[in-house]
Amino acid sequence: MKEILYIQAGELSNYTGTHFWNTQESYLQADELQVSEIASNISFSETIDAEACRGRATLSPRLLLFDRKSNFGTLGKANALGAIAADEDQSNLPLWGGHSVEYRQSPITKSSYHKQLEDEEEVRTTPSKGIGDVRYWSDFNRLYYLPKSLQQLPDVPDWETTSLDWNQGQELFTRFNEGSELMEGDLRLLVEECDHMQGIQLMNDTDTFGGFMSSFLAYFRDEYQKLPSFTFPLLSGALSSKYDWDEVKRAKRIVNEALYLRTLNELSSLNIPMEHPALWPGSVWASPLNFPSSSIYHQAAILSAHIETCTLPFRLNPNHQDIASVSALLKWRGTSPFAELHGIFPLRRLLISLTS
Repeated sequence: MKEILYIQAGELSNYTGTHFWNTQESYLQADELQVSEIASNISFSETIDAEACRGRATLSPRLLLFDRKSNFGTLGKANALGAIAADEDQSNLPLWGGHSVEYRQSPITKSSYHKQLEDEEEVRTTPSKGIGDVRYWSDFNRLYYLPKSLQQLPDVPDWETTSLDWNQGQELFTRFNEGSELMEGDLRLLVEECDHMQGIQLMNDTDTFGGFMSSFLAYFRDEYQKLPSFTFPLLSGALSSKYDWDEVKRAKRIVNEALYLRTLNELSSLNIPMEHPALWPGSVWASPLNFPSSSIYHQAAILSAHIETCTLPFRLNPNHQDIASVSALLKWRGTSPFAELHGIFPLRRLLISLTS
């Protein structure tokens, strides 16, 4: 068994990752009916939680997921697999008996999709009414996550931008790692659960998590020098005219991307930069898809389809290729650890053009 540890960081990456993991969950459904060609134990770890799964074993993604706290929506460590419910957690009770005034933020309501799931007789049955309104990437999630998978970063103050400069991103990682013992705690636990790990598959937004993930990779490479990494940096679209950014913000995004790509050149085995959907041609959104081009949900769906397809050999059963062999194949010249990804989605569009 050659396990993969997955890393996601940033809003677009987590939208894309949610589509990716929902696809992996659909393969688990196929396992129940026939022998699957996908080896689920490469990407999932088995956990038993009496309350969440009625004492049955459940599979959870082998994943570290980073994002700002407000982007998690209804998903948090309080409702992850095996976690303590928020109203049962006694750690936040006041330690003094004096007068106090308590202010509570209104809880985020469940998404229409999750309400439909609860109304279905079988949880794994896809609701017939569609996905509904999507406010957060967790609104259409179908899986249980382990508490150690969910890494919530503090929200950015209203007067600051979420697009950090390079030094701020690195400082954020240092503070977060010191406060949570990320590298010696949750990361090490996930790695040590693996019997024979083939590497990490990393996906992150470059403008908001470039500096952060640069420091993460530096720490990771110091500890795990021989583990290969397969990275998908999601570019910011700073060159697009669709965004009304001032020149300072645009320059900051470009600098973040350049510095992060330099880091990947030094620390990552193979890297496939993904062009921002704002730079895609208009034909992508035309028939038969007819997706709204500004919808991050639909942008992520197309990104996920390409990423899931090109990494499928890592998860095939039994004759799969691993991250190291594919990386070596794609950089056989030995000059650059970068590659390009092109695709046609859906395939029906190509078939129509070939037969017409």
